[in-house]
Amino acid sequence: MADALPTAHSHILDSRITSSWQRLDLPAFVLAQLAIHLPSLRSITPARKMPHPGRVVKDTLQGTSSKEQAKMSEPEMNPDAHLLGLSGELRNVIYRLALLEENGILVTQTNHTEPGLLQVCRQIRDEAKTIYRQENGFRLHVINYEPIVPKSAHWIWKKSRFAWRFFGRATGISRSNLKAWMKLFHAGRNVALSEDDVNVESRCVKIAARAARIVARSRRLRWSKVEALLDEFIEGIAAADPAFWG
Repeated sequence: MADALPTAHSHILDSRITSSWQRLDLPAFVLAQLAIHLPSLRSITPARKMPHPGRVVKDTLQGTSSKEQAKMSEPEMNPDAHLLGLSGELRNVIYRLALLEENGILVTQTNHTEPGLLQVCRQIRDEAKTIYRQENGFRLHVINYEPIVPKSAHWIWKKSRFAWRFFGRATGISRSNLKAWMKLFHAGRNVALSEDDVNVESRCVKIAARAARIVARSRRLRWSKVEALLDEFIEGIAAADPAFWG
């Protein structure tokens, strides 16, 4: 994989970028992608031109040894180069390569922490958290109206996109689980699907979306009043289909 990285005879920009990559300790596949994108990165990052290896001006070589000549033909290396020393455009490219998942991120009861890159420092977090939350898709599993999510992942609910997958029976569904879910949604401690997200004919999914709409429209009310509205909704379903609830 190291062969994919720029060589020591590359432009001075390459030395700044490769130094930053190594300090970030990014996965090998990310390093390879960054190397592939290097030509486009050059176009958005200003860089000082360096003499081409082997084309050093003739009079600069007079009175110098071959070792000194070789050193002069190489680009300058910046030992202090790091991610925050690069341009904002280049940092965004690195953030996206490091943080975005092509197939979405499955949220479980254990993966409640943010990626390590967002915990490096406040500036990186402020710059990259929106990319991670808004440009990724998150997948949630719901079993018998109980979302399988961590209790401490409040950051996930802010400006994120979700894909839902429901598991359970068509009848005998837990009304208490639905109310517990909606109570967390009302308190801003969980997320619920909207009717715009529903593109299936599942009755179970549609009922969850309608319950969420009731809560969303009653956010300014105390939970006790919202709960009373949900109870009416649940009883209406029970009257139409006594077997639906467990």
